[in-house]
Amino acid sequence: MEVAGQQKMVLQEIQNVVGPGGGEYGEKENVDPLSNRKSLRRYKKEARTCKQLIVKDLFRCIGDGRSTRVWGEAWIPGTFPYSIEKPNNIIAGELRVCDLLDDMGLWREEVLEFLFPTDICHRIKCIRTPEEGREDRWNWLGDAKGGFTNKGVEMAEGCTFCGMEEEGTYHVLVECPMLNVVWSGSRFDYGSRIWHNSISEWLAVEGNTWSQDQMGICVIALFLVWEARNAARFTDVNFRTDNFWCKVEGVWEEVQDSKSWKEWNDVFGRHLRWEKPKEGMVKLNTDAGTLADGGGVIGGIVRDSDGICVVAFTERVAMVCNPTVLEAEAIRRGMEVALRLGAKV
Repeated sequence: MEVAGQQKMVLQEIQNVVGPGGGEYGEKENVDPLSNRKSLRRYKKEARTCKQLIVKDLFRCIGDGRSTRVWGEAWIPGTFPYSIEKPNNIIAGELRVCDLLDDMGLWREEVLEFLFPTDICHRIKCIRTPEEGREDRWNWLGDAKGGFTNKGVEMAEGCTFCGMEEEGTYHVLVECPMLNVVWSGSRFDYGSRIWHNSISEWLAVEGNTWSQDQMGICVIALFLVWEARNAARFTDVNFRTDNFWCKVEGVWEEVQDSKSWKEWNDVFGRHLRWEKPKEGMVKLNTDAGTLADGGGVIGGIVRDSDGICVVAFTERVAMVCNPTVLEAEAIRRGMEVALRLGAKV
């Protein structure tokens, strides 16, 4: 496989030990000249072997697509060699990955279908939408343990939210400029975050003065920001900040309710059971819950004095993710259903 200019830079240290083609023993900085021709041949063989291993594990991560060639370079996800050779029936000149994108930065599906087999098209379209202004880069693929390494290669991993800074834990969860609108939107003051360099330092120093509510809400917010980061990085789901704190408060209320329920149930739970209403009356029970994709669901059931279901209902509620509001909406809707049956309050 042809080695591009950037890849040659990665391999420069190995090439140093081989020496210039014109000399017999080639002398480079930090490399002692070999004493005999036999040792030089062995050393060259080892260098070629290392070079092949490096080439096998290098992969192009697409940014703007301008420096990666369509044919012959390892940029297509899937299985080794992660590249495809130019078919004989394609007469077009050299193509770059950016030529496969439209003005909006989206894949030109008609071009992909013309140039590649169906399975290759599917693998290419699985690549996250390239970002304008972000250069392509070389990355190592996963190691034997399933992780990733950057030995020998500079990996420019930008922040998922802003794309400008290196994605450290504190940056991507707290100090990223794109998150200012998030942290400034809380009912608590988290302005002290700008004076610290790590989450543990921030919580240890400032958390001593916070109430239990402020600490709990902060921890939940950090968790939800991390979830949003993963969704944006791996599934291209945009981070919606408009109802972020509503969701945080809802989770905190559930935590508080579950704690109160556990304490109450430890004392009275063994005596708790549903009881039938009196003769000639009906009883309404309702419940509600939030949905992972937004909004919530409410439901209820009306039973008579024999415990037999008279009517039941379930409904999805859009634009509401607060558990307390959903519970209230379930009661209101249940009352409407009961009144339509002729029940009197």
